[in-house]
Amino acid sequence: MNFIFTEVKMGKIKCTKEYNEVIGTNSIASCIGVLLYDKLNKKAIVGHFNSNEYGGYEEEDAKRIFECLIYNMKINNFSNDVSYLIVPGIVGNKDRISIVALELENNLSNFEKMNIDNSSIRMHDKTESLEFVFDPINNVFLTDKYYPNDNDYIVDTKKLK
Repeated sequence: MNFIFTEVKMGKIKCTKEYNEVIGTNSIASCIGVLLYDKLNKKAIVGHFNSNEYGGYEEEDAKRIFECLIYNMKINNFSNDVSYLIVPGIVGNKDRISIVALELENNLSNFEKMNIDNSSIRMHDKTESLEFVFDPINNVFLTDKYYPNDNDYIVDTKKLK
């Protein structure tokens, strides 16, 4: 099957609309990537957010991201059967990125956290930025097909501290 690939650039958020559409983002360096998956409606939202948009507190950035996600869930008619994935970048102010990601996870705690394997997220060798591609119809990651020359990323909590 041929897929339509929707690539979400930094500072953007998009939702799948087509049956054969996959969605993802790349270049997650000092940013935070988020995937929301509506299991009932087989749709996905991907956002690529700045982790320090206005220079405020980490909680403010997490709240800003959360409110943007909730608004997009509403306008795209998401059900309550939602799972999520937060992909914090690993370049730049890692402490700040980790705190924003943890705060965002607290905000999303009413939803189910996705269980993923190493090939779900890949790392671009030269930039050390992260990337993922998701197929909402089949509930699978296709990251290795879209970024075949990059390495599977193993989440190393030591890198995030």
